[in-house]
Amino acid sequence: MRHETRAEPGHWSECGRAVSGGDSDALGRPHRSVLSFANMTAARKIMIVVAALAILVVLAASRLTVKQALVGNPTALAAGSIETALNQYETDHGHYPQLGFNLDDLAVGHDGTPLERPYFTGPPRDGWGHPFRYTLLNGKPKVYSAGPDGIYDTKDDIYARGLECKTRFVFR
Repeated sequence: MRHETRAEPGHWSECGRAVSGGDSDALGRPHRSVLSFANMTAARKIMIVVAALAILVVLAASRLTVKQALVGNPTALAAGSIETALNQYETDHGHYPQLGFNLDDLAVGHDGTPLERPYFTGPPRDGWGHPFRYTLLNGKPKVYSAGPDGIYDTKDDIYARGLECKTRFVFR
């Protein structure tokens, strides 16, 4: 025996289609209330997809933070801080230290005792443990490292200001 499901006009049958009757217009097309996503116009589908994407973007953006970070070689960063200390020395004394000056003396005195007001917390060293040097260029200090080979005035020397400030986006 066969089971048949009959639905009244205006109701849904088991297969999900509207039963004809009061659910169609004069031309026999179903009313808008019974249209599925597959039967929607392209413009309406695009609007729904754009709205869904906008919701996802808002949710993702709420979890995103912006962070400013100095990006660059750590030795170049250290050289930049030494240039800042030399500028402070010039402000305090009216001149820069003489060329060939041991930059360690900005952290400790000639006799090895700590300075009353040091410019560094300890003797400044590059990433390989070598001391920095400086020269004056257009009246301003230019600090540099010997680089990985430990020999000054070669192509691998690292100078200050080899860095830039970048914006980083981080999810929480």
